[in-house]
Amino acid sequence: YTNVGEVSADGLELEARFAQGALSLRAQLTLLDTRVEDAGAGNDPLYVEGERLIRRPRQTASLAANFGADLNVGVVLNYVGKREDLYYDETFTAQRVELPAYAKIDLNAQTPSVRGLHGMLRIENLFDESYEEIRNFPARGRVIFVGFNLQY
Repeated sequence: YTNVGEVSADGLELEARFAQGALSLRAQLTLLDTRVEDAGAGNDPLYVEGERLIRRPRQTASLAANFGADLNVGVVLNYVGKREDLYYDETFTAQRVELPAYAKIDLNAQTPSVRGLHGMLRIENLFDESYEEIRNFPARGRVIFVGFNLQY
């Protein structure tokens, strides 16, 4: 483990919400600029003076909509911009690479309560998009969760 000498991170986060009756909307945007100012001791490829921090996208955004009270249905669109990561070749030499931006859609639903029991459904990555959050580690494809919640 290595402690980095100094890193700067500047950015802007914006969020807006709207709700009327059974409809709620939310939008979020993050703009981020990171820079290694002082790599500290050693020569860790994670911290190269003058380079961005790895796996920190310049832009992320999400849009979410929910509708309903008893029967609630929601959808979320998540966007993650391009970001740098490390790729280790066959000699385990680290090289900086750029991971492409990606977007995915998640759905969720909850049924009305019947004696305190709610049915729940969540589908992550609805369209089974292929992407990597970390180089050479593919993210999960479509995942479906079905469950129940008992409140008494």
